[in-house]
Amino acid sequence: MLLSLLLWSANGRGVAAESGPGESTRPPRLRAGVSQTEITPPIGAPLLGALVASTGVHDPLFARALVIGDGGERAAIVCLDLVGMDLALAREIRALWGTGEEK
Repeated sequence: MLLSLLLWSANGRGVAAESGPGESTRPPRLRAGVSQTEITPPIGAPLLGALVASTGVHDPLFARALVIGDGGERAAIVCLDLVGMDLALAREIRALWGTGEEK
């Protein structure tokens, strides 16, 4: 099963910066980045809370992310190879990303 999150953050600036005399009014450049890391738990690690322990690895599990930004705002799509996620982990991810609970 795949669990996906959409995270959004803004630094308070508008999408297009104002320009002065002689400066270009070109729209901001869109930038994107991708990453992945393996999150396979070690053999013996508790799964499904503490109900079951890992007995082996059939396929590795990954966390993958796509981040898109224009220098003022950014958004991320994060996909986790997990069945579910508890509220504490969701709060930790939001804190690392810098978003509030309202987003």
